[in-house]
Amino acid sequence: MGLRWLLFGGYAAVLTGASLLPGTDLPVITYNDKVAHFGAYFLFAILARALPLNDRWRKLLLPVLMLYGGLLEVLQGALIPGRHADPLDALANAVGASCGWVLASRYWQRRRHAL
Repeated sequence: MGLRWLLFGGYAAVLTGASLLPGTDLPVITYNDKVAHFGAYFLFAILARALPLNDRWRKLLLPVLMLYGGLLEVLQGALIPGRHADPLDALANAVGASCGWVLASRYWQRRRHAL
């Protein structure tokens, strides 16, 4: 397994674990938590975009990341004590993933043309 897959899988595991922590185990965020959601999924998308995938799978990956962010929000509200589902958190996840994807796509496109 390549380094890119390890980084992506490790980050996905950490992101999932952090998203499903009980409310009492969360660190206090002194700023708008939407910034944290945006940043987490921004990085998630950059790592995902770097994966060595063919175009068919790559086209599916951004929607999957966005759905995953929404699913974790639903699971927080349904299963995790002291947590609730926040549609604005899911939106911040989706916007962060989209922005990270666009930025990473531009990077990889320029890199491919430079070779």
